Amino acid sequence: MDFRIQERMELKALVDFYATETDKNNQDCYVGIFRPDIKLNVNSGDKPGMQETVQLWRLSN
Repeated sequence: MDFRIQERMELKALVDFYATETDKNNQDCYVGIFRPDIKLNVNSGDKPGMQETVQLWRLSN
């Protein structure tokens, strides 16, 4: 299989997984998807770090 096709399929699978888990509001799965140094850009300013990001998601739901 062409390497680029394989990469696109893997990215699509990740996006599909993220969308499905977001629909289920599975906030714990975010820890496994994103890097620990994630920076979430929101209207109130950047929220650095995985723990802070998950906490923000939990507070918003």
